[in-house]
Order: sequence, then structure tokens, then C-alpha cells
Amino acid sequence: MPHQLSAPRALLAAALASAFLLASCGGGSDTVGTGEVTISHLASAKTGSLQKAAAALPAGVDSMQVKFLDASGAVVHGPVEVLAGPTVAIQNVPLTAKSATVDYLRNGGYSLANDDEPIAWDGARGSASPVPTTAGPSTTKWQASMDDTGIASLKVAVNGGAAQDFLAKGVAYSPAPIGSSNKDGPSFGDLFWDTPGGFLDFELVWKRDLENIRKHGFNSLRTYSLIANFIKNDGSTPTPAEINAPGSLLVRQHKKFLDEAWNNGVNPVYVIVGIPMPDTMFVKSVFDLPVKAKEIEFWDNNFTATIEQMRDHPAVIGFTIFNEVGGSCHYADPVPPAPTTLTDRKCEGSDDLAVYWQQLHTYPVHYWAQVKKYADRAKALAPNKLIGWAFNDDPVFAEKTVEYRKANAQSIDYYGVNVFQAEQVASALDPWLKAKQGDAARPIIMTEYGLPATGHRTSGDPLSIYSDEATVKATANAVGPLINASFKHPAVTGMFYFEWSDEWWKQSGGSNRNDRQEGTPTPNGFPNKYWDEEGFGLNSIALGDRAANQAYTDNYGGKGGNLQVDKLTPRTELLNAVTTAFKGAEQTRKTALGLK
Repeated sequence: MPHQLSAPRALLAAALASAFLLASCGGGSDTVGTGEVTISHLASAKTGSLQKAAAALPAGVDSMQVKFLDASGAVVHGPVEVLAGPTVAIQNVPLTAKSATVDYLRNGGYSLANDDEPIAWDGARGSASPVPTTAGPSTTKWQASMDDTGIASLKVAVNGGAAQDFLAKGVAYSPAPIGSSNKDGPSFGDLFWDTPGGFLDFELVWKRDLENIRKHGFNSLRTYSLIANFIKNDGSTPTPAEINAPGSLLVRQHKKFLDEAWNNGVNPVYVIVGIPMPDTMFVKSVFDLPVKAKEIEFWDNNFTATIEQMRDHPAVIGFTIFNEVGGSCHYADPVPPAPTTLTDRKCEGSDDLAVYWQQLHTYPVHYWAQVKKYADRAKALAPNKLIGWAFNDDPVFAEKTVEYRKANAQSIDYYGVNVFQAEQVASALDPWLKAKQGDAARPIIMTEYGLPATGHRTSGDPLSIYSDEATVKATANAVGPLINASFKHPAVTGMFYFEWSDEWWKQSGGSNRNDRQEGTPTPNGFPNKYWDEEGFGLNSIALGDRAANQAYTDNYGGKGGNLQVDKLTPRTELLNAVTTAFKGAEQTRKTALGLK
């Protein structure tokens, strides 16, 4: 069941006197009597004071997850999640329960300690007195492979167990409070950090969304920015000394978000960590600019720090080392003839055409050397996680970079492909077949797939963007069959539907304001005629109890998008189309590929 521990922190003190039942799976039986079981930690205290008893709870624990087992070891009730306290009373426990298994959780999602204790029943009242013992680390080990026939697969081994098949059925997740932008610093869209130094975080946003994502059956999500180090609020790049200074607010942890996603291994929502390495790192003409040296140092260090921070968390699938960086002239060899006029140039470079032609030959060498450098580093730092990238469905990238990838992408476990096709997906996926890629073939994760759910009331007017039942239906009718077709492809090992909720900062075709939804001015061939980057969401967004310029507050009494969260309204028919296709994805794939 979804984890729903959302009581304010102020209630934790009250939990020392009474328990709050917040979430459970299972329940009492119609034919078996039930009773109340008190989980007590008082026995470990030498006095009966609550102050002494509280010390029996492990440090860092805020909640407990309890399962009740019968004499055969079968779960008859739970898991039930309650706020941690010296005594906790849990109701509706079947009288057949003989023992209680208790996990002591950090952030409601990661087990720090556990114990199994027998239940002593006295009529319909039972008691158990667990003694918390430090738990071993929760772990996941991920593998990506492609067999000789070109059928790809992902596997995950949880806590040292046998590796199990995993088909990613996720959403792209990039919440952007109205009035803000994920394009720029200090976080580049990372809203997932723990509160540092008394600052207020965005927990109310992502906790609400995570539980809804889990409730709808998604087993994973992809982030675009989940980084250890931020730049300064004024947009300038900090030095390593500033980042590492005592009490620095430029270093952010992400335990709360990842713990919540992990959910103690119960219906986890696994996370692909996005590291938004900029063009500066891969585009040689920018990388070589002296003014970029400080930015390059920042991202080089941040890359390592991010992986080191999150590599051991069980919720993490792996990392994307970039998203859609560079163009064809940066990653593929130039195609003769050389340009004869300045207007023939298709990339930046010298006005001397002979020099320009030589520059073009150095661009892909640099690009793929950087890919090798960071992929190798990531794999060395996180050998049990998957390393990949996300790139658009440009066939040039698949067809013209095979030899570069053979030489430089040995540490890459998967290729992420961002697919935006309205009528078919073969043109985006077939170039990645093993028969065409040979030794460069890798499993494909569709790191984005989706279509806008919006239309325009007036052609050529970006501000006439809207969505209604008809536009949502048109999108739903288009994406449902194409999701099914995607999972039938032998190279595909999962999909992240783009995206969970609208973002109002993305459209470059309008005035590019962040306080209103804007569309593209030019119609095209998509279901509702317009490629509206601000209208892809499975949920539309609207302001809650704040103004658009109140995107953040560090005052508990203030108004900001972190406390007065934006309202989400499901685009129900589209959401249903996606979740229905995802629900049947394993069977769709097995039937199409003849798998057992």
C-alpha cells in the first residue's frame, strides 16, 4: 500500500503518548476475531518515565512499520505504519497473529533497525516488547543486458536476493511551481533536497506526488536534476572552497525524498537520478572558452559528489549523465562536401572555412572522449547502478555514432531515448536494434514518451492554449496504442511517460513567462495540432493559495510554492490510458516476443 505518513512534525511529540494509525495493507478477517496489540519499548527502560523510554528508540527513527505473522510465518495483518513512540497501539490485529515484525524507519521509508517479537495475548489485548537491533543496509543491484537475439532486459536484486526482471513503467518527474523555472540555478530543477540549515524544503510537493505516482501503479520515475551541489542564488558559480565551507547551503542531501520513494521496499518507486551536465562539458567550441573554466570545474566536481551521495541508496536505479546535449555536428563526423560559403555552416566555428572544416572533425572526438570520461567514472563509483544518457530520437545519433560508441561507451548500461512520435514509434526505436548496432547495442529505456494534451482556441495565438475533455481524449487515443507498440520492441526495457504535471516555464514560442501557460504559435501534425511544451502533463496545474511571484518562502507563516503547493487536476482519460497500457506491459511484451 502507499506510504501515507504525512502528519506535521509537531505531531511527533504527541506520538510519545499516543499512536496514529496512518496506513496499512491487509486487515482483520470476517471469520477470525481481532484485537489490539500494544508495541512497547518501556521494558528496556530502568524507570517508567517516558523520557527514559524514548531512548530505547533508535536515533533518527520517526516511524515504525509493523507486520503481524501467524504460527506458520505468514503475514496476517500489515504492514501497518505508525509514528514512532514508546508505546503504540495497533487495532484490528487477527487473534491468530503470533509475532510482530517491526522495522524502525528513517523518514518513513528506510529501515535503520528491526526486531521480531512474540505477541502475548490476554483475551483481545496483546502486547509485544521488541528490542531494536541495527538493521543491515538496504541494497539494490541493477543489471542491464541484451541477448544474442537482441531482446533486452533489466534485472534488480534487492537486499542480496535473486535478481528479478524489472520493466520500467514510470513517469518523468520535474515539478516546477508556477512562477519558477527549472532551467536555471541554483538547483536547475532539483526540488528534492532535505532542509539545510533551517531552510524550508519542497517536501509537501514531492511527498504528495510520490504517493499519487505510487497509487497509480508507476514503479519508477525519472528526475532531471538531483544534484549534490547548487550554484549561488545570484546565478554565479561557487568555488570548491565555498561549496565545502562549514555550514554551506550549497551542499544538499536527498535522503528524505529517496527514503520516501523506497518506502521500506513496499511498492517502491525507483528513481533515475538526473545529472544535468550542460553543453559546456561536451560541446568543444564552448568547453575551450577560458571563461568556462570555473563552470567546468563545478560540474566535474558536482558529478562525482552527486554519484557518491546517492550510489548506495536502494531507491536509485542509476544515473543519466546528460539530457539531449549537443547537435549532430558535435557528436557525428562531418559529411562532405566542406562548406564553400559562411551560410553553408551548420554549426558554430571559425569564419575561415578551412579552419571551420577542421574544427568539425574535432567536435565528435571531444564529445565522445567526455562521454567516456564520465561514464567510466560513474560506473567505477557506482558499479551496482545503471549508467546511461537521455537523447532525442534523432536517427543520426543512432546511425552515425556506432563506432564512437563502440570505443567510448563501454561503461554505458542503457541508452535513453526521448521519443515524441504521434503515429508510430518504429522510426525512433528500430535504429537501435541489435542487428543494426552490433557490438554497440544496449538496452533502450524510453526516457521520455508523451504528447501534449492541449489545443489552441485561436490559431497563431500561444495564449489561447487550453485543455478539455476533447483534447485529453485525442491524446489518450494516440498514446495508448503507441505505448503498447513500444513494449513490444525487443530493445525496449521500459518507458517514462512525459510527464507527471505541466510546467509553465518551458515554451519558447510565446513570451516565455513563468506565471501563465503558453503554447507554441505554429500548428503541426500532433493530435491537437500544437507542440505545446507546457501541456504534456498527466496532471494540469493551477495556483493554490498564493501568487505566482511567491514561488518559495523560508517562513512557516509565509506563502510559497513549497507550502501552498500548486493544485494538480488529473487528465483522467489520459492518465487511465497510460496506466492501463503500463499495467499490461509485461504480458504485452511476453506475447509479442514469445517470452516465458
